[in-house]
Amino acid sequence: MAGVIPKASRGSRTNRAEHKVRSTKSPARRHQPGDYGVDYLELAFAIRQPTFKSTKYATWNPRGYDTPDGPVFTSGWLEIHHEGHTIRLRTYRSPSGTWRCFLHFNPSRIVEPVGIGLCRLHDLHNVIEEVMGVVSQHVRPYGPSDYFSVRRIDIARNLRGITRPADYLLGLRAVYRPHATLTGLLGGAGPACGTLQSGSASGGKVKLYDKHLKDPHLAPPGTMRAEVEAHSGWCKKFGIHTVADLSPVIIGRLVKNRLDWFGLEREVMTFETACEKVIEMPGMSAPTKIGLLQYVLSVRRGVDPKVTASTIRKYNGLLKEHQIAPYLSGDVHRSVSRLDLRTGTEVRVAWGCGGTGPA
Repeated sequence: MAGVIPKASRGSRTNRAEHKVRSTKSPARRHQPGDYGVDYLELAFAIRQPTFKSTKYATWNPRGYDTPDGPVFTSGWLEIHHEGHTIRLRTYRSPSGTWRCFLHFNPSRIVEPVGIGLCRLHDLHNVIEEVMGVVSQHVRPYGPSDYFSVRRIDIARNLRGITRPADYLLGLRAVYRPHATLTGLLGGAGPACGTLQSGSASGGKVKLYDKHLKDPHLAPPGTMRAEVEAHSGWCKKFGIHTVADLSPVIIGRLVKNRLDWFGLEREVMTFETACEKVIEMPGMSAPTKIGLLQYVLSVRRGVDPKVTASTIRKYNGLLKEHQIAPYLSGDVHRSVSRLDLRTGTEVRVAWGCGGTGPA
């Protein structure tokens, strides 16, 4: 009986009463999108046994088996089409007989169905209640949404007016990030690269990507996006366990810490410019400067630097202290610049190696 879809039926009045919504207007009319906010949310909560009844805007795909007394359901997927966005639910019955539900949706597309705007932090709880007003027509949760577990939350920042997005992806690629098990460029290692990501499967990932390359019809050229994809490991580390913990202060603390760890605001420069900066560093011996540059060059070329672990830690600490993120390039007239999280723009720090202006 896998894939059986029971007869269509509208949600009962009892189900709809589980979560009352303040208005039936579209969320896009009630909330204004921003350049900093929540781009994805996954929640988990206990529910009563679903009826698995599809409607005009919601399709169930249940799984189970047949018995002499009728079908027995063990799990099911539900897709709800709401305000131009698809809300997805996955339900399953545990061995003890209780039912659990995993809710997946993008708050930003609830706020702005078409565009690149983001759901601002102070609008998040209202958007969750809006979504639950729709979801509760199909599943019946136990308790209010404040008690739902947070399994994943993505927080993003749009960056606009970036001259050369690929420079930042290439320049920040070799930044040392403790405990990162997944680091790499997606889309190649040249000027056409589109995404740099780093993190782990259990904790989460930080992504920096060219938004125009991904959505050319929505994002103008020079638009990038920095995104913190926080799974349960990072969420728990920063005190996010349930929906009640999703305050702007706690979310902001998580985002700042993870983007600092990623090195988002490191100064990106050519290797030649980095040489000048290292040579001019006061209070550093000549052997240390030479060793640091040799280490950077080896890492950028992908070869073994042949130094001890303690020396690697020392060199990475110096690069972090002086906010240096060099990359190999034949263009020695490239400026020194960095991304600025607060303003969401590019900041020119200096013109490198004799440059007098933008290339």
